[in-house]
Amino acid sequence: VARCQVERVWSAHGIVQARVLSLVRTGPLHVERTCSHAAPCAGCPTHGVEPGFALQWKRARVEAALADAGIEAAVADVEPARAPRQKVKLVVDSGRVGLYVPHTHLPADATRCAHQHPAITAALARLAPALVRMPPVRAVILRAFQEGVGVVVVCEQALHGEDWRKLSALVDGAPLVALAERVQPSTGSKNSLVGGATERVVGPVALTPLEGGPPVPVDAFCQPDPVLA
Repeated sequence: VARCQVERVWSAHGIVQARVLSLVRTGPLHVERTCSHAAPCAGCPTHGVEPGFALQWKRARVEAALADAGIEAAVADVEPARAPRQKVKLVVDSGRVGLYVPHTHLPADATRCAHQHPAITAALARLAPALVRMPPVRAVILRAFQEGVGVVVVCEQALHGEDWRKLSALVDGAPLVALAERVQPSTGSKNSLVGGATERVVGPVALTPLEGGPPVPVDAFCQPDPVLA
């Protein structure tokens, strides 16, 4: 039983999005959160919900999407992640490094995620204080590799020499092993992190994925769960 504030309604689909203001009484679907960030988490909106129910809900979303498209197909059970998240994409805005709260441009801190690779958390602890003081920086992409963490800093314009030197000095192999600057001029969309050209690189251009295989750039596509990949 909860007191909620309705934020968005999709009448055609019978879906209402609401934010919990307070819990009057909890039930079996409410479990203890392991995340250190404020709820609800912008990256894991079902965190704090009994895992079995959350996975069933995700499966139902897939089934509904297929039905809406007129596709008849069996949907297998959704499997939980089996390893820490090996790649994250975070915005840098309003003095924070994190993820936008859904349907807003207000970032929520996401530097201490309990479900990301520990090396990424350690890298963010070093990078975040510097990144928030550099206005051209829009986002940061981090991926854990066998050699360490590779980073791509996405900027609206090239960083000043002194700022680039400060970031480059953090690449010491423990845990940062590579840093690249990708310049992507603003196109009006604050959420898009794709595009632009790599201007400068410190360290190797390609690194070995956690699941093995040939070396790849930090920007290369990968499954967040290395076991799934």
